[in-house]
Amino acid sequence: MLLAAEAAFDVTSADRYRATVERSYAWFLGANDAGVVVVDPERGACHDGLTPSGVNLNQGAESTLMWLIALEHVRSMREAVSVRADKALVGATA
Repeated sequence: MLLAAEAAFDVTSADRYRATVERSYAWFLGANDAGVVVVDPERGACHDGLTPSGVNLNQGAESTLMWLIALEHVRSMREAVSVRADKALVGATA
């Protein structure tokens, strides 16, 4: 979902797609059905998902890689948004 929303944002610059990217990333940070954080930034790891009783304690490579990919894409999008805002501000004051 995050990558699809990012692609849509890149093409349209629509805030709804940027918001979807942020919501998708927030899932890793606890904005999920269980309200639990599934990443462990200190270890650079991510749990495999959620179970009816909470977080799955396994931290497989696939989950960790997807979290890291999501993290880098969110950082990149935020930087691009910041650069666009800076350019718009400079253009408005020129």
